[in-house]
Parts: sequence; structure tokens; C-alpha cells
Amino acid sequence: MAVIDIKRDRADKVIFDPEELQMGKSPDFVFWRNFDRKEQHWITAKDKRQNLWFKAPLARFVDGQPPDTTTQLTLTEFDDIDYVCSLHPGEQGKITFKSPTS
Repeated sequence: MAVIDIKRDRADKVIFDPEELQMGKSPDFVFWRNFDRKEQHWITAKDKRQNLWFKAPLARFVDGQPPDTTTQLTLTEFDDIDYVCSLHPGEQGKITFKSPTS
């Protein structure tokens, strides 16, 4: 299982943490958690439809409550994935895959 957090840096720019998630080449799943207090975010593969992975956006973070978290995205294909927030141009990240080392 892997987690990508959506948050703001010191310059108030939205970032994905980690910006590039490295995973092994075996079925696994990813969750995105929204820690952004200002905006909701809707994650999808770059150049794909908004609801490719999730039915709805992640709600903005509210202090004292757990962050809104996506349902799991199960990864069974192992080509690198560029993903974006479909609501905010310029917000992007990447999932890369590597073979286990021997």
C-alpha cells in the first residue's frame, strides 16, 4: 500500500508528497489524502477523463477531522503513470515502477 498526500508548501503551492512515488512491479494499491485546507482535488491520469479512477473529488481538509481519502486505486499494469488534479491545471505527480533487485 502506498499513500500520496496533497498539501501546500511554504509558498502556498499545492504539492503531492511524494511528487514521484516509486513502486515495485507487483499488484499494489495507492491512496491519495487531501490535507489542503483551501480546495478539493480530483485525481486522474494525465489526459484522461476526470472520473477515470474516482467518482468524486477529495473534500478540502478541515482541522480536527481526518483527511478525505480516495478509495484505493489498484495498480495491476506497470507502465509509469503521470497523474494530475483535474480541477487545477499544473498540479501533477508521477508513479514509477521498478523491478525488484536481486
